[in-house]
Amino acid sequence: MRTLITGSDGFVGSGLEVSGDVLRVDLKNGRDILDPLVGEEIRAFNPHVVYHLAAHHYIPWCDAHPVETQEVNAVGTSLVLQACGPSLRTFVLASSAAVYGFSSQPISETDVFLGTDAYSTSKQKAEEELRSFAIKHLDVRCVAARLFNIVGRGDTWPHILPVIVENRHETLGLGNTWPLRDYVHVDDVREALQFLAQRAPWGFSPWNVGTGEGTSVTMLVKMVEQRAGVKIETEALPGRMRVSDGHLIANVTKTSTLGWTAQRSLVRAIDDVLEVSPAVP
Repeated sequence: MRTLITGSDGFVGSGLEVSGDVLRVDLKNGRDILDPLVGEEIRAFNPHVVYHLAAHHYIPWCDAHPVETQEVNAVGTSLVLQACGPSLRTFVLASSAAVYGFSSQPISETDVFLGTDAYSTSKQKAEEELRSFAIKHLDVRCVAARLFNIVGRGDTWPHILPVIVENRHETLGLGNTWPLRDYVHVDDVREALQFLAQRAPWGFSPWNVGTGEGTSVTMLVKMVEQRAGVKIETEALPGRMRVSDGHLIANVTKTSTLGWTAQRSLVRAIDDVLEVSPAVP
């Protein structure tokens, strides 16, 4: 079995363990998926399974660099698909819950795309590329794994949980704290991707990867306080307030019916992040 992992140095990819021959494509090794030489390397490798995780995903960066975001996330997906040879049987795309936009109710895979920012539209386009590929390759399992908010040890980006943990001894400046988000442990995400690579049907299929539970930033701060044994001071920063915001929670009926559910709690993710963060100011 030959497995290609793009973005293998990222938050999810760095801990994704597979057996057999593995080709890892990541920036750490000087491999950009837009580079024609990478395409040639993938063609020569002729993978059976692909986990396509390479993407720009940090929302502030994506908003500031919309063209680069589309190139890597959407065009990059198309290039990887084109480079895969006749041995390909499974292609797992790390898509995002951001494609949905916000909703007052848990979101299911049949809901329409309402996301309008640079990141969400790039993932919508990536899914379109995968869907078009699946129409021409009916014998390939084409999975769009719509990942919700990933948390746990190893996140090097300034997402909300590491920011709260790292700044718990100082006054914490926050944006909107009321919207509910579905926080899913990174180890559950890795297991979900591998589960879907084996169990999803042939052809194109989208899948929510989340817990079905919503947690606000206010609630998250309280949880970190309890686990760390500290009192966290917060202040609202108008510059960080999103004009358009809302809840984003997975309806997990489809994945649970197939046989996968998240096993790790948000408390466990908090403890994992606390474990690698200094305990004193």
